[in-house]
Amino acid sequence: FDTSWQVSFSSVSSFNGSGFSENSWELTESSDNGEHFIRQTPNVGGVVSVSVYAKANTRDFVYLRGVTSGVNKRTWFNLSNGTVGTNQGISAEITPMNDGWYRCTMTLDHQTAFEYYIGISNADGVSTYQGNGSGSIYIKNAQLEQGSYATSYIPTNGGAETRLFDTMPSYLDLTPLNIGNSYTLFLDADLNTNDNNKVFSAINNSSDVISFTVRNNVGGIRLYNHIDASYPVAGITSSTNKFAIRVDGSSYKVFVKGSSLSGTLTTPRDLGSLNFYGQNTELKINNFTIDNTALSDAECEALVN
Repeated sequence: FDTSWQVSFSSVSSFNGSGFSENSWELTESSDNGEHFIRQTPNVGGVVSVSVYAKANTRDFVYLRGVTSGVNKRTWFNLSNGTVGTNQGISAEITPMNDGWYRCTMTLDHQTAFEYYIGISNADGVSTYQGNGSGSIYIKNAQLEQGSYATSYIPTNGGAETRLFDTMPSYLDLTPLNIGNSYTLFLDADLNTNDNNKVFSAINNSSDVISFTVRNNVGGIRLYNHIDASYPVAGITSSTNKFAIRVDGSSYKVFVKGSSLSGTLTTPRDLGSLNFYGQNTELKINNFTIDNTALSDAECEALVN
């Protein structure tokens, strides 16, 4: 933040605390009556997502600002309780990190020539106020990217980087997980049905497997219950690459856009580890989550939709 950022009624200085606060910056308001912010003008427009990691200090609010159709649009984020505050008609979210930090994100259709602001505030919905010369928040890892959602942070050292696919080898084992027998798995992956199959497996041990499988010879998705050595009567087809599987004790349910498929297990099994397997090619992962609870039908449908 001490390179090409323009500073208004504020100052920014390096701050090296402990844990997640390492290699961060302190944004401090001046004693002027005005809008206290730093800004960039990267000449990037269209649908973009702007994000910054922020933590409260003597001030609790950070806001992000962009311009849509010639109108300034701001969203305030409460860093004391981790909530989105006043939002001037754009999409926004706040995600908890470690040590009191949050990732604050706004998405909007931005006009190319205008700047992006990261501002400090003394209250929700307030952009202009009389500063005291010492009110501050901590910030780090600002990112601007084209697209309707923020992806993982890429260190660029002041330059620009192209987001590539996050890829993994043909086999990946995540262990140990030590999750009970009620959980929800979500996968957004580029699945090429020209390949023989792709497998998404929840495993208790080598013989207790629930596999989430795409096979080109069935033209859709089949849930293979290895515990009971059986497929469901029918596969489930999807026009999207987003899939969710909910396991709740002895019952399971698979969700894709516009459809679902249910089944039962002879014996409930805890989730001890997780495997990904892409036959003949790398498996391209856009997003993956594990919830250690069985989400509702409505929540699972929202994920895949």
